[in-house]
Amino acid sequence: MFVGPLVVQGCAGGDDDDSGQSDDDDNATDDDDATAEHDPGDLTCHEGFDDMPGFQAHEYNLIEWRSKDGTNWTEYRLFQACADVPSIAINDTGNLLMAYQNFQDRDDDSHFDKVSLRRSEDQGESWGEPAPANLIGFPPEAARPFDPTVVSDPAGSQWRMYFSMSMSGSLQLDENVCTHSAVSNNGVDFNDEEDTRFCASGGAVIDPAVGLLDGTWYYSAPRGAPQDGAHLATSDDGVTFTEDEPVPSDDNRAWTGNFVEVDGVLRFYGRGALIPSGNLLWWSSTTDGVTWSGYTQTDIPAGKDPGVTRHEDDSFMILVPTPWQ
Repeated sequence: MFVGPLVVQGCAGGDDDDSGQSDDDDNATDDDDATAEHDPGDLTCHEGFDDMPGFQAHEYNLIEWRSKDGTNWTEYRLFQACADVPSIAINDTGNLLMAYQNFQDRDDDSHFDKVSLRRSEDQGESWGEPAPANLIGFPPEAARPFDPTVVSDPAGSQWRMYFSMSMSGSLQLDENVCTHSAVSNNGVDFNDEEDTRFCASGGAVIDPAVGLLDGTWYYSAPRGAPQDGAHLATSDDGVTFTEDEPVPSDDNRAWTGNFVEVDGVLRFYGRGALIPSGNLLWWSSTTDGVTWSGYTQTDIPAGKDPGVTRHEDDSFMILVPTPWQ
């Protein structure tokens, strides 16, 4: 990832292992019309980039998968072309908000490599058109936010978005890159919250994930290589976090992903790091951030940094950045 200058806009004025093997029929969806009508954006967006070693962020599409149990999945549709690091949240009225890094419109600095948003009011069957997050009150020296994570805050009836951001104006991923946050009442206009939510000495903090369980906010971010595990911090208000003991890991589980609450526990969905045998998405769960369940492998193949949510009917939806070819 690289850190570019931030474009600040004005206000828009809008106001526990519970997995059994599922039958294919259980995980399949019956709504073919939703698939046909969904707009994933410009499918030619991958063209015209210079070849570079490995996969770059603009070379990923978001693929939507669905599941009854969160372990056995069925591929559903291409959700968004030229996109990365998705996150999905559901509020207490059942509306969904998803955020991601947009890599379409590469000639438009107001869109390309900026946080974009899509909304759904029907449990994810149909989605509004992508729109850039309207960032209000951000310091002029701040670089653009990246790696967004959205959470519904029921206490304030608002959305809170966490993201990585540098305040130094540098393009480097260094110790100036920390986790910041902004809040919104409408899912469009996000007001900067002062100071940082989490920083680490000696290096950048990227790929934050935040989940809410029984009034406690849980924060994680990878500490480096997969075997280094993840930073862990907790908060009573989602703003002031206290660092706890790191989450241990191994060389095949990268803690880049997102949380979702499932029947009184908090699951983290992350990606496998070893190719080809271990490159499957997995999840692990906790009730306190201290004790974690063993890793449960899903049947979703190669992908990275998934965003996941659970619908009102208890089914799951996950968006997986997947190489486009």
